[in-house]
Amino acid sequence: MKRKRKKTTKQIYRRSFLLSFSLSLLALCSIGVFIIRSGKNIFLGNAEPVQGLADVPYPASENSPGISPAKESDCLTVLFMGVKDEESASNTYLLARFDPINERIPIVSLPPQTMVIKPEGDQTPSPLWETYRYGGRSLAVKSLSHTLGIPIDRYVVVDLKGFQQAAQWIGSVQYSLRYALNYQDAERTIRLTQGLQLVDGQKAIDIITYPNYAGGETTRSEITAELAVKIVNDKLELAASPSVDNLFKRIINYIDTDITYKDFETRKASAAYLANRREGSALQLPLDGGWPNAREYHLSQRFLEQIQTYFGTVQQ
Repeated sequence: MKRKRKKTTKQIYRRSFLLSFSLSLLALCSIGVFIIRSGKNIFLGNAEPVQGLADVPYPASENSPGISPAKESDCLTVLFMGVKDEESASNTYLLARFDPINERIPIVSLPPQTMVIKPEGDQTPSPLWETYRYGGRSLAVKSLSHTLGIPIDRYVVVDLKGFQQAAQWIGSVQYSLRYALNYQDAERTIRLTQGLQLVDGQKAIDIITYPNYAGGETTRSEITAELAVKIVNDKLELAASPSVDNLFKRIINYIDTDITYKDFETRKASAAYLANRREGSALQLPLDGGWPNAREYHLSQRFLEQIQTYFGTVQQ
């Protein structure tokens, strides 16, 4: 059953990326379908190792005998799409998979310029954001699934207002910025210092929407997923909390999604099991691709193979 988010106020600027995304994530975190990254920046070329960053191929971990309640049917892949408001195209795309069988939640964020191919009709590649604008969330999901060769089971679309409300319910996380972020225009001012700080909803929006990262959209996407992993690993314990049912019901009313209460209910045990593990379950998959021009980002064959390793392949 599809649940509609509440109407949003159009006055606020933000592009509501990760925040929105985090919110959804958290919703899924409760459901066990969370996805977000660790608290360190990734810079293309000379990046230091990031906590939660996956080495490919990542070996499937062995389930603890007699402990894990996970079933193959518990696995679920969700595409999170962050929008400014309900009339805007999505600028943020985060793919996450709840995989209790392998005790992990792989997460990757894709630039909106990622080139995808529609499963039917015109086979000319087009940017993901353009596909969303043309055919909405449904075509975006189908085209990305077709391009990556993986099943995408559910979608979540979140706007700024929804994310901010969810962030309030979920709470802040500690996140380490590698350098200061300074930016100002007619609509907003971003002033964040370098180093460890407590990140709430507003700071998360600033980090995710910061327009001047040295690596452009590639770096912004990496940082979005990075922060998502951090949120998931820090907040996954909510899945084992007595308040998880109420939290899920609250959040689900602030987002547009085809996730159902049944999806949530049937995965609570697996999510709680992951929440009780000592090490973080969420991990970041690094991007790999190229920019032939400023409008197009092409994923590499290596990246496609990595995604299929972690997310599975479409059954023929």
